[in-house]
Amino acid sequence: MHPPHVEKTERLVAYSIRFLMSPKEYKNLVANLEAKKNTEMLHYNMVAPSAVEKSAEERGDFTQATARAGTRTFLRTHALVVAIVAISRLINRQKPDSIIKDIIFNKTGLRIASSTASILVAFRICDRLLTSTREYILQPQSRKFRKKHRLFTRWIVSERTPTFFAALAGGLFLVIYPRDFGRSYIALYTASKACEFFYNFLDDRGFTAKIPRWLGSWVLFPFAYGQLFSAFFFHPETVSPTFSKYFLKLSEPYLPHRPAGYSGKVPWPTPRQFVDGVALIAKQRYPKFNSPIVYPDSYALPANLTAIEPVVSGAHPVLHTLSGALLHPNEASELPHYLKYISEQFVEVGKKVLGLHLIMGLLRRKGKSLSSILSSSVSGSIRTTAFLVLLVSNSWAGIGLMQKFLGNKTAPVDRFRFIGILSGLWAMIDQSAGRGRWMYTARMGVMSYWNELVKRKVVKPIPHGDVYLFAVSLAVILSLLQKSPESISGPGLRKTLNWFRSNEYADPVKLEDLKEKSA
Repeated sequence: MHPPHVEKTERLVAYSIRFLMSPKEYKNLVANLEAKKNTEMLHYNMVAPSAVEKSAEERGDFTQATARAGTRTFLRTHALVVAIVAISRLINRQKPDSIIKDIIFNKTGLRIASSTASILVAFRICDRLLTSTREYILQPQSRKFRKKHRLFTRWIVSERTPTFFAALAGGLFLVIYPRDFGRSYIALYTASKACEFFYNFLDDRGFTAKIPRWLGSWVLFPFAYGQLFSAFFFHPETVSPTFSKYFLKLSEPYLPHRPAGYSGKVPWPTPRQFVDGVALIAKQRYPKFNSPIVYPDSYALPANLTAIEPVVSGAHPVLHTLSGALLHPNEASELPHYLKYISEQFVEVGKKVLGLHLIMGLLRRKGKSLSSILSSSVSGSIRTTAFLVLLVSNSWAGIGLMQKFLGNKTAPVDRFRFIGILSGLWAMIDQSAGRGRWMYTARMGVMSYWNELVKRKVVKPIPHGDVYLFAVSLAVILSLLQKSPESISGPGLRKTLNWFRSNEYADPVKLEDLKEKSA
């Protein structure tokens, strides 16, 4: 039997150990050490695993488990940010002045890690407090309180109340996250996932039975693309740089290139000046074009369109519209340019898309044969290539086409949104690509539209509105996980959310199946 001071020290050490590792982890650690080192030395220098388990049973392990989870989440998140910063510096060949200051103690990394850990810890503490309150109110001795406060009792006794309001409280700690490091997108992404899972919840219960099955998530794309296409011309600062970059890359045949032999000293419009020129022509209600080749005396461009003069001044003399002279200066009509774009780009884009499909197919092989991967990659790349080529070609061709049908004065600017929606309908030929592509575009469209409304002063920006949106979305997702876990798509995501909610990394759907079988 140990002296009292030894037992007291052992209990204190056992209590402290649980802030670093769980009793199960400590037991496994001791077992591994025993297999490699002297057993007597281990027992002499280390607290017995039974003492750590006994400490957890006597005092409970909630505080220590929450501290462990918060600390590990902080360290892992900060390590990930540090790794990303270090890799980006290596790629850009930047040498930090001080590795410790610029990387290890990076303010952005510390704020991201603090925000992530705070969300987790705050949720678990609030959930524990609300659950304890609910259990106390349900006790027989709280009968008088329940009668006196019927409305509050009806609200608090719901099984999902603690989870919902704990998630609301925890989600507010996103405010620590740096605003300029994608915080708005994180909030919007979480909101889109909440809507997606809620739709799954309604679908599982038959509320969407009357909706045609072909009307899937792809229908979001035309409306989102209509917004992005319009904003790309008239509000480019509200559009994601990713969209602008790839749309311009796919639109290269429509962008006028400097002719061979053209003097490098003479200015030539950049791609952005070309796009701005299209926007200015629309805002000025499509002024007529008199070719300087045929009408040298009557040729004149508005003062704010001088940047595109090198292109339109040498346009085909048959053209009578300024937009046509800018979009296809070497062709007398839109159709030859449109067909040429499709024939050339289908091959160029198809090569890259096929390569991506093959890489993704090999990464997701899961026992499939190479022939089946090749077959699915070829068919999938044909659909995706046709979708991309027709989307871009119809978008540019639609500008001239709408001018013929709507004239110069009917909705000169708003027609761009309609052009984008009509062109976006080509998504139907590639609707089997999955929700990811369409949901991503929808998120970009929503963000662009909100930024446009703020820019036009139609709405006022809500201070920390993205934080509130994230908190509500997180509350909805965790409530759905508790009520209907099968509504959450993906076992990996369900396991992560279940760990976040209950510190148990297990799929709740499988756990429910096991309970039903055992019953």
